[in-house]
Amino acid sequence: MPWKSSEPGVEIDPGEVQDISEARKQHYLAEGLKPYRMRTGRVKWFNSEQHHYKQMRGVGRRRLFKPKKKYSGHRRRSSPAKQVLRFVVEHWGYLVMIISVVLLVIYSSPLIELLRKVL
Repeated sequence: MPWKSSEPGVEIDPGEVQDISEARKQHYLAEGLKPYRMRTGRVKWFNSEQHHYKQMRGVGRRRLFKPKKKYSGHRRRSSPAKQVLRFVVEHWGYLVMIISVVLLVIYSSPLIELLRKVL
């Protein structure tokens, strides 16, 4: 059953609206809005597209694809060793680059000192 707020409402005459001022009524009418009385008794101002959307919102749609089932079974956690192994397998290229830069920094300083002494 649709909610009360999704009911489209009935178009009423702008003169029947009592809860707002004349200036605001004229402003709404100049904007192209029309008053609609909802099922709850409240007056809302819509343009024709908004009112049509309200009418079509309650209409059901056929699903082309069924949604995936959500399994509520026991969720198994993988061991930390598997998580580390998966991380290494996925990011091995970055790890090789980082290790090579660290080794270059460590071994380059003695080589530079050796070259300075020789030259």
